Amino acid sequence: MAKPEAELSSSLAFNHLLLIAKSDDPLLQKVWQREAVISRNSIYAFGFGNLQGSLGYIESDRNPFLHAANIAKAPFECEIISITGTDTPGISLAVAAFLEQGLVNGIIAKNGEWKRGSTTLLDRDPLAPSFRLPSVIPTTLGSLHKIALTQAAEDEYRGVLSDTGSLPLSIWRAKYFESGQWDGAGEFASFHNYAVGLHRRAYGNTVWAATFANTAAALAAAPLIAKAAKLPPQSSRWQGTLPQYAWGLPVMGDAPHTGTLELWVDGVSVLMASQTVKV
Repeated sequence: MAKPEAELSSSLAFNHLLLIAKSDDPLLQKVWQREAVISRNSIYAFGFGNLQGSLGYIESDRNPFLHAANIAKAPFECEIISITGTDTPGISLAVAAFLEQGLVNGIIAKNGEWKRGSTTLLDRDPLAPSFRLPSVIPTTLGSLHKIALTQAAEDEYRGVLSDTGSLPLSIWRAKYFESGQWDGAGEFASFHNYAVGLHRRAYGNTVWAATFANTAAALAAAPLIAKAAKLPPQSSRWQGTLPQYAWGLPVMGDAPHTGTLELWVDGVSVLMASQTVKV
């Protein structure tokens, strides 16, 4: 028997959700960030371009059912992870990447089973199912533990190229979590929870890792990335503060200190860790 509408709304709003569905599923159509358009045999996603074939797609965001007109005040934050694709094999690849690697934002496809359609200025290839992370990404960040991965889109690669003159071989964003991280209530906590959430642009409590062709390229790029991030040098590292995320809202007054940002080089990789203050 179907749940009453109020009960269904409550169960959707006040829980973390994992949605696995075909791209034309009505519920899936309601919840994604609209960064991808998927048909039966093709995907267009910002930063990845036009892709055709058997592809899996994952995207994450705040739970939209909690941020709806019928919820007067959100008591805490919830996340949603949507897994879909162009066909059933593509969806299976995305499910495996989520379960085995913790991928929560990205596109995945087997070599030889996809091709690129019309090109754009921001084209990034999908991940192969055998993708591996750089070993330099830590499993912990202070008291937080790594829980999820985001595949960087081409706009990030082009940003690094613009800042440094070098194009990284790979860029990853690892997300870190500890119990209670999304539990803060209130207007300011909403900004905080969005920054530390799972969506592809969430920058709080993360390690960003750009891997270059060699150590010399990484060492040359690091101070230029630090300059773009407004991080002053501190011995062999660069350290500063996270950007404020409560700007532009007079009712909230001045944004409080949001956390720290630290950049360093490890072999052929430049890493930048953000740790967000607790709310």
